[in-house]
Amino acid sequence: MELRKVIFALILSFGLNGAFPVQAKMTVYHQKSSALKKGAMRYVNNRKVKYVHVPKKYHHVDDEANQHQIIDSQGKQVTFTTRYLLPVPGKNNQHWGNPQSIAMNKHKYMYIVYCPTNLKNKGRIVRFNVKGLDSMGIRLHPEQLQRVYSKNHGQYSDLQKQIQKYIKVGPIFVTGHGQSLAYN
Repeated sequence: MELRKVIFALILSFGLNGAFPVQAKMTVYHQKSSALKKGAMRYVNNRKVKYVHVPKKYHHVDDEANQHQIIDSQGKQVTFTTRYLLPVPGKNNQHWGNPQSIAMNKHKYMYIVYCPTNLKNKGRIVRFNVKGLDSMGIRLHPEQLQRVYSKNHGQYSDLQKQIQKYIKVGPIFVTGHGQSLAYN
């Protein structure tokens, strides 16, 4: 293994006509077993998982102050707060469909793959400038983002036009089901 590292360092140091020496530090990791074993299954220890039955009826939120929060009903205490409510309908009254996956870079953008149910194996990526949206206070009023493409009396408000500047809608492309999206 060490011989590989030495040969790699030599190749790098002479790779640019010997103009300057280059040092490379690398780590090699050997996986102890395969991720997928042919003919064998790996089991998940799910003894602590509790199944929660789907209610027969859903109810509207009574407390509007907490309408963007989901609080646990049993088990470990957790609270999730909605950061954004995604636009419905999409730009130009398009049916963007079901958001399949999300990728965010740490600085500015959130990318979402939408797959409309009426298009087979096709979808689009919509980029949201979260830094711009947050600077407008959209996190405090996520319903403003949700209604960004809903016209009032056939027109968009100045606020909606301002929010729309932070959204870039990509073209339709063949995407399959779109279950995963990587930023890189």
